[in-house]
This record gives sequence, structure tokens and C-alpha cells, in this order.
Amino acid sequence: MRFLVTLVLALGIAGPASAQFVAFVGKDSNPDDDFTFVAMVDIPINTVIYFTNRQWNNTAAPSGSFLSDGEGTLVFTATSMIPQGTVTLIVETAADTFSVQSDSGGGLGAGLGTATILGGSAAWSPTSADPHYAFAASNPGDPFASITEIYALMSTLSGGFAASFDPTTGNGASPNAVVVDYSNSQATGIDFTGDRTTADPAALANPSNYLEGASITLDTTFFTSTALPVELESFSVD
Repeated sequence: MRFLVTLVLALGIAGPASAQFVAFVGKDSNPDDDFTFVAMVDIPINTVIYFTNRQWNNTAAPSGSFLSDGEGTLVFTATSMIPQGTVTLIVETAADTFSVQSDSGGGLGAGLGTATILGGSAAWSPTSADPHYAFAASNPGDPFASITEIYALMSTLSGGFAASFDPTTGNGASPNAVVVDYSNSQATGIDFTGDRTTADPAALANPSNYLEGASITLDTTFFTSTALPVELESFSVD
């Protein structure tokens, strides 16, 4: 008799069968408006990830939507496979022009992707109160009308963000999104200072693992942790 066995290795998080994909690990809203994210799994070549400062609205029917609030959006495209644990730094080097660097275990070097401003988007000019969301979409011609999943949110809004901004609940929920709600103060910059050899999604989301500063140098050190999620796998057992 053949049994179909499906392993759901998403660290015990309930919800759709999808592991975390990327998570924010730092941002600095001073010029050069830079931020960092970590690959939670191996990211295939040509993968497209959208980064936006627009607010999510989980009360919008039928499946939630980002507000048209005049904030900017970037398009990141992986130009090679990005190994799990890689930290990527995106820096605005001139108005709506970006450099990309990555650390895949050998120190910070050439980026494993490109970042461009989304056509028709407002300028990339985040402030301390602006959130950073990472999301996927099925139609590159109209990503905001074809959102498939929100991967992550980093917010430094003093007092916390409104419930309607939470991508893990409400309409169009992405329950496995890694959400950093750093509400201690309206910090201009925050950076992950936890242990990169043991970090898991809960550690990445824990505000106490972040250092804040008026101007901060973001740590790009590779994550060697084996507690980052693994991709889901299905197989047969005879």
C-alpha cells in the first residue's frame, strides 16, 4: 500500500502550507534609506520580491490591499540563487537608484540581485514612521492588484501599528509573515543584534533583539542558524 506523506516544516505555525521566505533584519530611514533582509530559504534565480512603504489594509474586501498613500515601491529580482541565511543590503545611492550587496557566508560582496523603482511608483523616501513590507505578486504589470503573499513587515511606529496594518490577520492574511513591531519609539533605524547562529522566526520578530539609533550601520553578517524554516516537501512511502 502506498501512503502519501506531506511534511509541513514551517516551525509549527498554523495556517497555509508555506514557510517564511524573507524577513527584514534592519533599516535606516536616514539617507541613504537602506534596509537589509535575510533569505529564510534558498531563493531561486529570477525570483521577484516587491518592497514597499505603503500601508497594508486587511479590512479591504475581498483580500486586503495596500493603501495608495504616496509611498514608494521597489522591485527586487534575484540574478542568481540566493542561499538560505544570505543577508542582502539595498542602499539608495541617488534618487530612486539602488545598489545591492549580499553576504552569503564569505563577507559582504556583489549583490545577488537588482533593485529598481517600480514603474509609476512614488519616490523611495521612507521616514521613521513608514513601514517596510515585502510581498509577492503574480502580475508584474500590476503587482498591487495581484498580491499572492506578504512575506514580512518591519514597523517602527511609536506605540505600534493599527490592527488593520497587520498582514497576518484579516482579509488576504499571510499568517506566516515575519512581523517586527518595534514600537518602543519611532526609531529612525533599527538593526538585528540577536544570535545569528540560532535565530528562528520568533527571534527575528522579537523587538528586544534590535538595536535602535538615529543613524545606524546595518549588520550584513550571514545567518548560519539551522532554525530558519525549510521548504515544504511531499514524497511517497511504499
